[in-house]
Amino acid sequence: RKIDFIKYTEDGAIFAVTYAALEQARIALNELNGYVEQDHKIAVSRSCVKNAVNVSKHNCHLKAIWYLTSSTGNGRILFNKEKSAHDAYDLFKRLHYRCRYEHVTNLPTVKVTYCFVRSNGKAFINFQSRLDACNARRRIHFLETAKIVGNRRNHEASLLLEGFSKDDDEEDIYSRFQDCKGFIGVHILRGIKGQVFQRPDSAEARIKAIFSHYKSFQQDTILFNPKVSNGRVEAIVQFSDRRELQEAVKEINGKTGIIGHGRVRLSEQFHKQKEEVSANKEDEYVLHFERVDRSFDKYDMIKILKDNQLYDDVKHVVVYRQKLKEKNLITTGINTGESDIEAALENLRSMFHSKLDLFRSIPEYQPPFCAPDGTVTTLIIFNDAVDITTAIQNYDNQVIQLLKSSSKLRLVLSIVHQIFINAALTKVIPNKIQEAIQYTREKYKRIRIKVISLGTEEKTAPMKIRIEGDDVQQITMAKIVFDTLMKGMEYRYKEDPGKIRFLFDRDGAAVLQKIQNETNTYISCSYSYLFLRIYGDNQAPDTAAKCIDEYIEDILKHRDFTTTLDIPKGYLRQILKLGTYYQDTIGKDFNVKIIIAGAKRQIQVIGKQQDIEKAEEAIKKHWSETLIEQQSVPKENTTTTSNECPICYEVANYTLLECGHVSCLYCLKQELSKKFDTTLSNQSFKIKCIMQECNSVLSLRDIKTIIDPPDMQRLARASFQAFLKTDTDIVQCMGTDCKQVR
Repeated sequence: RKIDFIKYTEDGAIFAVTYAALEQARIALNELNGYVEQDHKIAVSRSCVKNAVNVSKHNCHLKAIWYLTSSTGNGRILFNKEKSAHDAYDLFKRLHYRCRYEHVTNLPTVKVTYCFVRSNGKAFINFQSRLDACNARRRIHFLETAKIVGNRRNHEASLLLEGFSKDDDEEDIYSRFQDCKGFIGVHILRGIKGQVFQRPDSAEARIKAIFSHYKSFQQDTILFNPKVSNGRVEAIVQFSDRRELQEAVKEINGKTGIIGHGRVRLSEQFHKQKEEVSANKEDEYVLHFERVDRSFDKYDMIKILKDNQLYDDVKHVVVYRQKLKEKNLITTGINTGESDIEAALENLRSMFHSKLDLFRSIPEYQPPFCAPDGTVTTLIIFNDAVDITTAIQNYDNQVIQLLKSSSKLRLVLSIVHQIFINAALTKVIPNKIQEAIQYTREKYKRIRIKVISLGTEEKTAPMKIRIEGDDVQQITMAKIVFDTLMKGMEYRYKEDPGKIRFLFDRDGAAVLQKIQNETNTYISCSYSYLFLRIYGDNQAPDTAAKCIDEYIEDILKHRDFTTTLDIPKGYLRQILKLGTYYQDTIGKDFNVKIIIAGAKRQIQVIGKQQDIEKAEEAIKKHWSETLIEQQSVPKENTTTTSNECPICYEVANYTLLECGHVSCLYCLKQELSKKFDTTLSNQSFKIKCIMQECNSVLSLRDIKTIIDPPDMQRLARASFQAFLKTDTDIVQCMGTDCKQVR
């Protein structure tokens, strides 16, 4: 489904490969691991990141989105980086979008209000009762007139005031009547009845002009209220120096003739957040849009950003829509919104079911959810991931019919990943886990990360990290962050990576457990692929690696080497009869251990390197001087009619049940004891007849007869380990102190 580059290493590179089907991943794991391509060996391991649900259940989700309300034509894009915001601003300006740039910071701000339409000299002063309005008439100034009128805006009465100065604004009149009983508010008449006000294009330049002589004035961060009412402009401007801001308020507030008609009002704005929250809040870079094509939604804006490589630093995109208005169910009996949703859902089903031959699975639909702005979202579930791509290619950005209208249909991939961290890891790498969570939350703003503790003790309990969203790129990058965390530090012995096999026995497991406890680390072992991973905070993994190095060096210093000599053809019978001589005489003389493997026609010499070389020379000399090649070479494949053991050539005393070949119990027991090794593969572990050309598997009766009862448990453990190497559905826990399988 996808290939993601992770990082370069000293001898290659690491990639994450995602498959749509589990079986395909298994095939790749088995066939690619160890494969040599252009002299480079490929190493493949299972990923620690898993899907949210079992692969046998639904795991392919598609979000279908449509709209019950129209766009307001306004929107905004939030960026993490200033340069990206400026580049996007230039792009949309070239595309003739009406937009403005805002830098949102914690700098001191001031609200600027002025009127760009002259007052008509009339104002409604609203009161709760007619008596309150009558009592307020005594506040009327000379040359002003006032009369009491009814109010259509749910007020009992209003005082219509005329003849006041045209420079007076709402604040002037408010200050005169605010302490009157029953006073509600003031509305000054401007323009003509029914007039729609729009902010003048010159507003930004005029505001910059009145503040330009203040050095700390931030001229690039002027923010306008998109709603213009009653001919008044509202804007927010910022200063880097609060003292200059206060000076500007003192010099300009309430003055006339500076900008617009009447007085200009300045008021310092204070952040509602607590100081500690404000101090940690990141700067935001915002593009505000006005009069955007009403057919546009946020996905159209996202497409423009992606096409121009400007989406990486986007935090949020929104196109505002009108609020959904529900009709009164008592009077109409019909909920228009619900009817539109049902009609759209039915049409959506028809679209998908009309071309079922396009899909590999039949889609299922979850109940839709409607937001207050009329955006409806439903989840479509497929059993095959390929169907999601097919659906997007065929139906995204199409038109879907509602009850009495239509809407644009959006199909968006919905992704959920879950990372499970066991209790041992949460105990030894708590800091790294928190750093990874914090990093992904700060770096990838368009996805959601939820942390769930699976136990009562948060610091030591297993943990589940849930990553979800519809941004494929950011979810993939977040997945790689946690995947890298879960890989830990791969241990390699400095001189020969193959020497790591010394750790995969009972003594090695005990040493690893001791190192874990002493260094506060967790060591994960793979018996199948012979590698270790070390997990820990700070320098703990390096300390553990040094301890492992010291253990391996100590083994190499004191360990025995093994050399294998092939027995020349025709010498086997005489060597078997002289077995005591080799083991007691040559072995003791040179301080080595000698094992005669009759079935393999080999002699193994075990000991120190210099002692082995001397013993090997003595054995070969004995062969050339003492042993006489037999004129009649015995048959190497004894039939069932022979009464000689094919290994030691003594009289056979046991007949195998399945194939009928004969041997002696002692030789059979020696051969089967070699199967106690838990590192054997399933093929190497196969217990069969010792005759070279016979592949008959020994019966359980034969095995129980040959093996001593105390050794049956060792054989069973080795058999189970060999089985685990072939069955990918069952794996053993990689911890050195855990014997569980799953």
